[in-house]
Amino acid sequence: MEGENKAIKNRLLHYAKTDYAYYFAVYLILAMAVFYPITLHMNSTVPGSGGDTYQSLWGIWWVSYSTFVLHTSLWHTNLLYYPIGANLVYQTFSPLLAFLSAPFQSISIPFAYNLMFFFGFAISGIGMYVLAKYLIKNNYAAFFAGLVFSFSAAHVAQSYAHIQWMAIGFVPLSLYFLLAMLDDGNAHRVRSSFLLGLSFVFASFMGGIEEGIMVVAVILMALAYCLMIKEKRMSIVNRKFAEYSVFALIVAFVFGSWGFIPILHVIATPSQASTVNQYTLSQSSLWSDNILAFFVPSYYNGLFNRGNANFMYGIYEADPTEQVAFIGYIALVLALYGLYKERGGRTAIAFAFAAIFFAWLAIGPYLKIGASVTSIPGIYLLYHALPGFNVLREPGRFDMAAMMFIGLLAAYGVAHLFELKQLKSDKTKRIASVAILSAIFLMGSVGMPLNKSFLPLISTNVHTSPFYTDIGKISGNFSILALPALPNPNSTYPALYPGLATYETALSHKPIVEGYVTRSNETEIISMENIPLIVQESNLQTTGNPSYPSPIIENYTNETIMSLFNYNTDFVTLDTQAYSGVALLELEHYLRGTFGNPIYSGNRTLAFSTKNAIESRVYKSYVGYPFLPEWAETKYPINGTDQPIWVPFYLNPSEPPRILVYAPYLNGTNVTVAINSRVPQYINTSINITAMSLSHSVQNISIYTLTLSNSYLKVASFNVTPHMQTFTIPARFISGPIGNPLFFVGQYGSNGEMSIAVSGISFNKAN
Repeated sequence: MEGENKAIKNRLLHYAKTDYAYYFAVYLILAMAVFYPITLHMNSTVPGSGGDTYQSLWGIWWVSYSTFVLHTSLWHTNLLYYPIGANLVYQTFSPLLAFLSAPFQSISIPFAYNLMFFFGFAISGIGMYVLAKYLIKNNYAAFFAGLVFSFSAAHVAQSYAHIQWMAIGFVPLSLYFLLAMLDDGNAHRVRSSFLLGLSFVFASFMGGIEEGIMVVAVILMALAYCLMIKEKRMSIVNRKFAEYSVFALIVAFVFGSWGFIPILHVIATPSQASTVNQYTLSQSSLWSDNILAFFVPSYYNGLFNRGNANFMYGIYEADPTEQVAFIGYIALVLALYGLYKERGGRTAIAFAFAAIFFAWLAIGPYLKIGASVTSIPGIYLLYHALPGFNVLREPGRFDMAAMMFIGLLAAYGVAHLFELKQLKSDKTKRIASVAILSAIFLMGSVGMPLNKSFLPLISTNVHTSPFYTDIGKISGNFSILALPALPNPNSTYPALYPGLATYETALSHKPIVEGYVTRSNETEIISMENIPLIVQESNLQTTGNPSYPSPIIENYTNETIMSLFNYNTDFVTLDTQAYSGVALLELEHYLRGTFGNPIYSGNRTLAFSTKNAIESRVYKSYVGYPFLPEWAETKYPINGTDQPIWVPFYLNPSEPPRILVYAPYLNGTNVTVAINSRVPQYINTSINITAMSLSHSVQNISIYTLTLSNSYLKVASFNVTPHMQTFTIPARFISGPIGNPLFFVGQYGSNGEMSIAVSGISFNKAN
């Protein structure tokens, strides 16, 4: 008898494994079929558009490269924002998908990325299938639940641009393992506890930390439900549950410590924790769902968006990727039918409540209807106040959790539909019915386009310049400045070119001065804005005027060359496709005049060497760097017209506003001589500054510098009246590469703002 039971158990286990493998394959084939433009061009076309897509391509390469080639931490890179590098703890990539893709990157990075895209839909579907089958005990219903969850319009939209949201199957799997752990009749509760901890790790690092937070929210809701139900309360209010829970946490920490420890370290560091939630409530509102988005097909659905996108754009005004929330009429009808048929069951009611709860979270701080933002508050206001949880900054992403519970209700609907006598005894009709329901759902949620004009919305043809592959063959440590370096807010895809430059480091293996990471910080941005050329190029694109706002008046070309020298930048490249004709001609003319003729001229790339410009100009003139956050540009009426002025700020009382000045080197004929000189030389300098008091009284300002022994030395102290005055101040600067910090000390208010304004600072050699 015992042997017979064991044989039956083995057959059932084999059936279950075969069952899961079969449905995994079905979801995989469906993904390759419905996303056919990707399938037909695996080596050249990837899902998504804009900078996020290139960033995700770079991410799967970087994880493999840092781990298997550099043998360094994947959480920090010097390839972006060189020389300070980028903290990647909150970066939106998927380390575990990157590891899975590593063997296929030898074919091409786009090929490996596309495989992970299809795999993500398959794992999402099978994860939901496992949960639905456990709860509903019906294969057909479970399959449809997996389809609703994996191919929901919200998941499709997120997967187009964000690799960390491709494989979301560990959200329902985590809930499944929790329920299995709570089941007293389950002889494998320890195994379920182990797999719950492991699922959380996979959710956090095959997805992202935001997905891990979503798992926590789903688990907390499930536990709250159990506490409210008398029959289920004892399943969690007992010692065994506590032991299993602790075991799951230990498993999660052991297998995920490589990622959790860096995250906890950053959260515990106040200076870095601000990057977790850099959006205010009003900014988060931009990424919230419009209530109409739940009932209007996706912006990315080519069957419905046939070029007449004005109505849709009124719903997805900020970013369709974050705001697509379409449920699908067939899924909604089946969910309502399932809820009706299960009206006596508390589980279905709990699923309905959970679906509404997460959809309400996705609506964001305040309800939006069409173009109007109402004053009706959302529960996101409470969520946003929770420390640590608000790392999920885009409320619309909670759609995935909402669709999980809608999928479960729809599965109930399918199961009850198959109880009808016309279907109950006819397997062929049941299969046909599921196929028809699935086809209708896929057309409403995915709806791939029937014309090529729609393809740029949902896919990118990856084409890069051979220059970056060639430059990777050059030995030595140097960086590249790729223009455009800053996002263009006037463009349909603002971060497209910074994202492309980021991806091209995977080809060159050389660092770039700029970069694109979705969790950038102020230091990274300042490191770029210290180079006037980057700001001038950006202003040329956006305003047509290549200006460089600064409290210092000088030759900004010299400041650019000094920065490129300090950043060890050997090449400046220009992507010609980023500019209109006039802007391109003006920028190319300037680069030729500064660096000489390009050393490379390709189909879309011009490359210039910085060597000659650096040798001929560095340390040959005064160059000043203001610490930009401490200087605020504003307009002020002077002599009847608004003039640009600069107000210095104290970021904190112990750090007065500062400027770093390099004085020209006296005796060196080239950069090498200047750098190698060990004897400091001094140059007499006159500082010219135009200033005025912004109050009605006379204000005193003092300027200090640091000596070589790091002691403060007062350079000047003078009174500023409410009228513009020009002051000439004698100073003695150290010449060459050491640099001279100048600190502006004066009275400041509670907001740190000083009560003076400066219209221009210049430095000249004095006799």
